[in-house]
Amino acid sequence: MSQMYRLEIKESVRATRRLRDRVVCDLALTPLLDPQEMLDLLRQELVADGFVDEGGRCSRVEADAGEGAGEVRVAVDLEARSVEITLERDVTITTEVTLQERGDADREPNRDRARERLRAASQDLIEREVNEALRAPQEALTAELEGRLDAHRRALNGPLQRVYAEALKRKARQMGDVVEQRESTQGGVYELLIKITQ
Repeated sequence: MSQMYRLEIKESVRATRRLRDRVVCDLALTPLLDPQEMLDLLRQELVADGFVDEGGRCSRVEADAGEGAGEVRVAVDLEARSVEITLERDVTITTEVTLQERGDADREPNRDRARERLRAASQDLIEREVNEALRAPQEALTAELEGRLDAHRRALNGPLQRVYAEALKRKARQMGDVVEQRESTQGGVYELLIKITQ
């Protein structure tokens, strides 16, 4: 009479993974002055707005207000003339799997090999379940990043507006004597009037 055996492996995992998504947009900078002078003006305005100058790149990191520990990084690459917005967030996944195997000790005398095969199968299953559980949070992160794009673009409009205003003032001084200069903002619209004589 053969002897039957039953193996059961139960494993649970609590894994924290860092999800990340990013968007890169072009930064159009009309060269009213020498291109390097325009970039220097932009660098100054970004630093004044809380960005950190990292050489050819200026970046700012903000705490993420979403669930889980995370951050939003806005980086302006001055040389490539691009803006990269990155959203990162930690997500914790908990999953448990139970696998069983029955066997005949006469046919497979090595239970250790059966146990290792079962353990490898449970590890594969756990990895698939964790990856599947991360799919929805990753999609939500991507949707949230897309929703934040307009707000970040508007936030960059302030430094860009100041760059263009300063560039126009400098250009006007190059063209002649400035006899009048007025700036105003009404209803969210910035207006700059410069009168020069040649």
